[in-house]
Amino acid sequence: MAFVDTYDPGVSAIAESLERHAQTLPLDAVLTQEIWAGLAAQGLFSIDDLFPDDRNAAICAAMETLGRRGLAGQAAGAFAFLRVAPAELASSVLEGRARVSLGQPPYMPAASEGDIFFTSVDGLAVLLEPTRIEPVETLSTDGWVRVEGAPSVSLGPFRPAQDVYDLALGAWLVGAGLGLLDSAVAHARTRRQFGQSIGSFQAVGGPLSRAAIRLDAARALVLTAGAAADGGDARLAALVRHSSARAASEAALVAHQTFGALGMVEQGPVQARSKRIRQLMSQYPPARRIDTNAALSPGKSLSLMATASAPSEVLDV
Repeated sequence: MAFVDTYDPGVSAIAESLERHAQTLPLDAVLTQEIWAGLAAQGLFSIDDLFPDDRNAAICAAMETLGRRGLAGQAAGAFAFLRVAPAELASSVLEGRARVSLGQPPYMPAASEGDIFFTSVDGLAVLLEPTRIEPVETLSTDGWVRVEGAPSVSLGPFRPAQDVYDLALGAWLVGAGLGLLDSAVAHARTRRQFGQSIGSFQAVGGPLSRAAIRLDAARALVLTAGAAADGGDARLAALVRHSSARAASEAALVAHQTFGALGMVEQGPVQARSKRIRQLMSQYPPARRIDTNAALSPGKSLSLMATASAPSEVLDV
């Protein structure tokens, strides 16, 4: 299994296009129906058709871009649904007319009548037919709903949906962590104490550098896992989710520490993204146990990290 440290130029193009669109949206915005439709118009949910040979890598590139802007919602759930949905059910998502809520009743990510609710039952991906959808208050930055209803149509094995969900979520978490780290580094360069920038203090610069190294390694694993999945081997998908969740949560903690009291302000530069990282890293479907044979066998998975290069950038704070 070859180590991958950069996206193919064609794949990078979708990320660049999405980045230009994302710049027009507020940071950490919730994916409302309007924003969802706009992302669909950019081709976000049509990636499987646009990049048939590199679809997983393209999804990772796109989700990293969304993560850097803190845009989350159920984009990963939409990719999971599209991987198992027949064409007649997928069209409403591809066209941006319906959002996707992947979860486990009774509490699921926010959606409304006309949107798509689905879950897994005994290893199968199953549509839910809601009879009642009621908004609920949570500590999350995203809305949630209480759903009453019953399973309806089976969409086949859930495994393909879980694989792409873990890849997409892993890429989003890396992007979210990198976005927070960029903000924290910029703050460390400009915030001054005792006549110098706080980034010059080892207690500030050290944690930022360590967080950057871990995010860089997690990103390399995302790229490699996406390429491997496009080659027919999705065994790294579960590992990506664990790696990215750990790196992103550490980046969030370091960002809180770097911003100090400002990092604890509800409307401050860290809180919304930090909450979303903690929410999504543990959200349904749960992280799977790592296949240690796939992860540690010579020439495969984790062993490839021994040949990884050093981080692409050295933080200058």
